Amino acid sequence: MILMADRGPVLAALAISAATGAAWASIALTATIGVGMGNALTAVPALLAIAFTYSLVFCLTFAATLGLLWHALCQKVKWTNWFAYTIAGGLSGAVIGHSYSAFLAPNTDVIAAMAFVGSVGLVMSFTAWLIRRPDRDAAP
Repeated sequence: MILMADRGPVLAALAISAATGAAWASIALTATIGVGMGNALTAVPALLAIAFTYSLVFCLTFAATLGLLWHALCQKVKWTNWFAYTIAGGLSGAVIGHSYSAFLAPNTDVIAAMAFVGSVGLVMSFTAWLIRRPDRDAAP
């Protein structure tokens, strides 16, 4: 199987990209929520930590499922450029954001949820591609 031969670099890319996506999500959430907090800016570090923790759980979950499946498919059909990974991450994030706003939180703005979660997917997938660099693999 493709993933078994190079498990170490793939898992490292998964963990680091999930942490990068969680950092991006927590900074964006804290900045968005922190704007409306006014004088309560002392709560920003705690809000940042909570947002990072929750975001990391979701980012690891989706990276370990959708990300690894997409990586295996891309290796199989030899789509190893950054564009294939980044577009897939952005589109899957947008679909997850749409599903969230449509089914779990119907009062949220659909476009904002799609843009936010799509940007997290985009950051995660590009970071994973930069770390793993599947385009540099030797041909079997």
